[in-house]
Amino acid sequence: MYPSQSTNRPFWGAEVAGNDDDTVWVIPPGANRILRWDLRPGPPQVGRVLERRVAAFDEDAMPGMYPGSYVNGGVLDDRGLWIMWHTPDPEWTERFPEFERETEPPQQARQVWDGWLDLVDPATGRTLARHRDDAEFSGFAAGSSYVVVYHETDAGVPYIHLLEPKLSRR
Repeated sequence: MYPSQSTNRPFWGAEVAGNDDDTVWVIPPGANRILRWDLRPGPPQVGRVLERRVAAFDEDAMPGMYPGSYVNGGVLDDRGLWIMWHTPDPEWTERFPEFERETEPPQQARQVWDGWLDLVDPATGRTLARHRDDAEFSGFAAGSSYVVVYHETDAGVPYIHLLEPKLSRR
């Protein structure tokens, strides 16, 4: 549970996206919701709440596992609002042996995440495009819509991929 589940104030740990001085978009990490905050005139206030319905986010892909689906990035550009989110990979079953004891709660199991990237129309909350990947997206590169994917080889050598989201029709 997050400190504020109300729409009257920002959420702790929420992603914030904006590109002007009048409006910011707040995307709570554990809810499938987008809030438009109007910064002017007067004090900042919630101008609109968009509740999204996305089955992969709303349904717990691995019951009993924490935290379930979550948002970990948001960027607003001329194409719309990019929202990066994750769901537990339902096909991943490996667990750390030290957590196999019956006394350990199920959320202590090792999880692997699927990464999702949605392009959302901020006026309506409608998803315009979606990409799903077996990789866990680390976040957006600062000041850009590039997606960072962090990996380590089996030998422990780190590397990253930078992905540039583009729209295309198939």
